Amino acid sequence: IDNVIGGETCMWSEKIDLSNLLATVWPKASTVAERLWSHKDVRDVKTAFPRYRHLRCLMIRRGIGASPAIPKQSRQDPPIQDSCLMQ
Repeated sequence: IDNVIGGETCMWSEKIDLSNLLATVWPKASTVAERLWSHKDVRDVKTAFPRYRHLRCLMIRRGIGASPAIPKQSRQDPPIQDSCLMQ
């Protein structure tokens, strides 16, 4: 690990086109980034999920239509509870 200076993530899918590219790629890439910058012993998804939700809200406020993190399948209706879109 001492010799690793960076990381990379890839995205491929037959369900991605220009209409949903940013909304799909950035949220998924942020989960890889979370893993890369965390200590190797940090593996608790429950503590990472609030950070991801916050990051998703930041992306939405900055104009990136970030898709919600839904454990089973990413192409479902977004949950309303705890949504940053609620006023």
